[in-house]
Amino acid sequence: MITREDHELYAAGYLDGTLDSLAREAFEEFLSLHPGVRRLLEELPSIRLYPSHVTFPGKAALKAFDEDRLDYRVIAVAEGMAVGEEGEDFEESVAAYR
Repeated sequence: MITREDHELYAAGYLDGTLDSLAREAFEEFLSLHPGVRRLLEELPSIRLYPSHVTFPGKAALKAFDEDRLDYRVIAVAEGMAVGEEGEDFEESVAAYR
């Protein structure tokens, strides 16, 4: 049963058309019992957000990759992107910390 406390969880899926048939029917029943929520939901497609001009002075540093940083290497291994020699180098680095 969908409630006023959790209906937002269903709203995006309803608008996107990604709810399964049972969830869609339950949400439509909820909307029939809560016409105020239905009105708000009907107004959502007309709302447009326009970003303001924002600059980020240190943006280039965000894209920098320092292969000596252990955290980058841990993520690469965890995501299966460190293969062969790179993976072996990581194992040696971990062994050095033990």
